[in-house]
Amino acid sequence: MILLFLFFLGTYGYVFPKLSNSRILLLPGYGCDKDDYKDMIYNGNQWNIEIDIVPIHRFEWLRVSSGLLDKNYWNYNIEPSSMFNWYLNKSKTALLNSVSKNNGQPIVLCGHSAGGWLARILMNNGTLYKEQELQTNHYINTLVTMGSPHNCHNNKKLDPTHGCLTYVNKNFPGSYLRKYNIKYITLGSKVKPVFVNKTNGLKNNIVKNSYMSVLGKTDSEIIEGDSIVPIESSHLKNSIQMNFEDVYHFPRNEKKYYWESTIMKEWLEILEETI
Repeated sequence: MILLFLFFLGTYGYVFPKLSNSRILLLPGYGCDKDDYKDMIYNGNQWNIEIDIVPIHRFEWLRVSSGLLDKNYWNYNIEPSSMFNWYLNKSKTALLNSVSKNNGQPIVLCGHSAGGWLARILMNNGTLYKEQELQTNHYINTLVTMGSPHNCHNNKKLDPTHGCLTYVNKNFPGSYLRKYNIKYITLGSKVKPVFVNKTNGLKNNIVKNSYMSVLGKTDSEIIEGDSIVPIESSHLKNSIQMNFEDVYHFPRNEKKYYWESTIMKEWLEILEETI
């Protein structure tokens, strides 16, 4: 009981004065549901940090299939609005609501997995997605991404986003809005290394295929990542980069993940210093 108390005190007995006066909005990863992040909200509550989740439901991801009707999908030149307009509009509405609840002050945007690069589209070029007058830095002060595949290879015929990620990196490269005083923090992990040219076993081959779908090719003998996204693709140029040794992409029994309490505390400490 004493050890449990000390663990709780060490994890949650920390004060984040700046974050306690702000909010965090989480953009779910591809295929994820808002309820997948309940423990992130719980953790935030323990530190008196308000966390909102964009209300994405798992079944809604079927809506990306609308992109199949766009010829550019098959040419690997599709723009994100053709597949993810529904997601981006929901995220923008959630952002406006979060800022309103924060007394009109900018908040922290956080994206898990694909939610990280979709957040970059929401932030757009200085005004919010599909807006002419709503300046991004009036609504967002920091972007935090957790295991997001920011960088994709040049072989478009192997691009799992069919051109969306190429569009993002062409139009909003790296920490694009630093010039507007928006901070970037990117989180990656090397918990799951796999061999490139050796037999890994069925589970590890699945991991390798996931890494290679992002990288396309590599000269390395071993690829490190969080079991879904290779660490070298998890970061943006000029971002504050945090690398973890033991963090998985998704929650697992008795394993650490990006919003597990001890890991979340680590990046919140950096975020507290940054905003």
